Amino acid sequence: VADAPDYVSRIADEGVALAEDPCGLEPGRAFGELKAKCRLPLLVDGDCRDLADARIFLESGATALNLKLQKARGFTENREIAAAAHAVGASADVGLFGESSLGSLAALQLAAALPSAALPAEVSGFLQFQDEYVREPLRITDGAVDLPETAGFADFIDWRKLEQLRPG
Repeated sequence: VADAPDYVSRIADEGVALAEDPCGLEPGRAFGELKAKCRLPLLVDGDCRDLADARIFLESGATALNLKLQKARGFTENREIAAAAHAVGASADVGLFGESSLGSLAALQLAAALPSAALPAEVSGFLQFQDEYVREPLRITDGAVDLPETAGFADFIDWRKLEQLRPG
């Protein structure tokens, strides 16, 4: 925590506009004190686990939160976090969590349901996988994800591949 303001200052000198989790972040007064010492806005990610944390971070001056389906209770709580952030003029964006194509599709549905986004959704973990249990992995064309033609998940899954995983 003591080194974070210097680190944030150095990355600001390099043209960075936002510092994501420059150290472990504590919701509450400690966050407000750290934020006041930093030259850049702090994007709160790993230490914001649910709506209660989000509210404390926002009350402490947070201006940017990362949403992740696996941290909070799914779509509902993530949308509540986003609403709380937007109510105080902060951003709430979908962060990276090393997701497959199926997880990415869910994360993109969350991103599409947000009132607005200051940052593009960090949904690219699927690019790491050589094989998945979907009919066709997601692809990126001209900087955007090509979404499946149909909505939902059932038609997206390769059920034969999935069946091969069933125990004997």
